[in-house]
Amino acid sequence: MRKQWIATLCLIGGCTVAMAAPKKALTVPMKDSKGAEVGQIMITEKAKTVTLNVMLHGMPAGQHGIHIHANGSCTAPEFTDAGGHLNPDTKKHGFKNPMGHHAGDFPSSITVKDDGNGSMKLTNKDVTLKPGEPNSIFGKSIVVHESADDEMTDPAGASGKRIACGVVPESM
Repeated sequence: MRKQWIATLCLIGGCTVAMAAPKKALTVPMKDSKGAEVGQIMITEKAKTVTLNVMLHGMPAGQHGIHIHANGSCTAPEFTDAGGHLNPDTKKHGFKNPMGHHAGDFPSSITVKDDGNGSMKLTNKDVTLKPGEPNSIFGKSIVVHESADDEMTDPAGASGKRIACGVVPESM
């Protein structure tokens, strides 16, 4: 009843208060080279920053590079059809690289503990969830590599084989 009363007042007198729409999150299931689900990534965007909440399980322990790749395809076992890193500005790899970094790079690797679980919050100001933009991650893929990313070696930070992959949907 209260919402109807407020809506009626707004229609009569005009309201300047806008209701904020809840932020939607994309969920990207991650699969290993055998097709088993090994986690998921929740993706949101706020204030021109894309946030990935990464939750992995059943993965090898250690440091693993993680990147946004240019193609929205993850054919096991090698995931090569995911292409290279998202790189609309044709830069080099890694945040330590003086030539700049790919839009799909992150400044750190994810740590997986001895129990096979790892979680991390990653942020990226170089990509967007706006459809049609050259740096949009819609229809791209996210790849976890077997080793840590050295943040410098082109093209993939010497992070080794691709061991898990997930496709970002074409839209929300």
